[in-house]
Amino acid sequence: MAVDLTSESVRVAPDKVTKGLTREGVVLVGLLIALAVEPAQLTFGSSLLSGPLRWLVIFPAYGLCFWFWLRSPAPWSMLRGFPLGTLAATGIWLIVTSPFGLVPEIDLVLSFGFLAIVGYGAWFVKTLGWPEFRLGLYYALAVILIWSTVLIAVVQGVDGRWAGVFGSANGLGAAAAFMIVVGGDQVVRGQRYAVLFVVLSLVLLVGTDSRTSMVSALAGVIVLAQRAVRVSLGPLLAVTVIGLIGVVIAFGTPEGVTQRLSRSGTEAELVTATGRTYIWETSLDAIQQRPFSGYGSGSSTEVLTSAFAAAPAEGFEAESAHNGLLQLGLNGGVVAVVLAFSGIVVFAKRSFAQPMHDRDALMVALFVHSLTEAVIREPQYALLMLAAAMATVSSPTVASPAKN
Repeated sequence: MAVDLTSESVRVAPDKVTKGLTREGVVLVGLLIALAVEPAQLTFGSSLLSGPLRWLVIFPAYGLCFWFWLRSPAPWSMLRGFPLGTLAATGIWLIVTSPFGLVPEIDLVLSFGFLAIVGYGAWFVKTLGWPEFRLGLYYALAVILIWSTVLIAVVQGVDGRWAGVFGSANGLGAAAAFMIVVGGDQVVRGQRYAVLFVVLSLVLLVGTDSRTSMVSALAGVIVLAQRAVRVSLGPLLAVTVIGLIGVVIAFGTPEGVTQRLSRSGTEAELVTATGRTYIWETSLDAIQQRPFSGYGSGSSTEVLTSAFAAAPAEGFEAESAHNGLLQLGLNGGVVAVVLAFSGIVVFAKRSFAQPMHDRDALMVALFVHSLTEAVIREPQYALLMLAAAMATVSSPTVASPAKN
């Protein structure tokens, strides 16, 4: 029997919360963790980007995604139509252009991984439903945050910006922001213990000092409150503005706010988004040199490293474009950007017609975070979140949930 994704019963699904995950849901938790904290993301450092340890995690993860997706009766039919089809087409385009990349072997593997993750996300939601995915994401984020907390307390210490299991504080900040949204949704559904994870996420978010993550968490919470608790958007925005005015008053002057928000105490840091404007300019220049095919899914590090070496910024370097669409431009050129962006636009339009408060809040947090971080490149679990969300509006029905 088909299940209507837009019905309130599917959106709330209290039985899924109380009965726990299916076997497939447990596999999802493992995949989400593996894609989030695979060795290139860990605090070991980016030197393992193409090392053997990374592929011991990547190959099994991609293989499982392909296996679950391709074993379904009609795997390609799951990817038809907008907006999911455009995301799948992006992966196919990356595969086609991989031979022209700077590191073709790595580019090809990562491009196939892109398609595998999209296919798996489509299969999971259209077979088991969004509530199962949401619950799996909740458990995966809980493991990641607990693991990070232990590392910070025992190994890394609390001095400086907290990174946990990630190679950067922004990675941990993103996970904390997503948990604030997902955990907040669990609280709305009556799971009181989820408050503990929300509180833990807030503490970790402050420790990361990731301003992008803080803004994305706030945006997600506003959408969650507006749609789940039925609070009018006007009062929510009014409260937000009043809160910002209160911050200015507390710090005395706008300059005081600037000094507090800026890690270096200078306004220039905020104006340049901590040097990201230079990275965006460098990425755009690189895209203009290869606008059609880009450089390949695994080549942005080499492209940007070479560009910074030729015209070094003052004490700054980066391995990604620090923007989701610019990162796609580096990976697959303008074609990849147009395909993915058109899918996002269609998804946003259909989300208004088929609202799901938890999904919409999570995607708003993800899209805000993508403004200054390359979420499509790293962490890769963000791509799985996007594919699963798009699957909910790509078709009005899904297959019956698999039995546990």
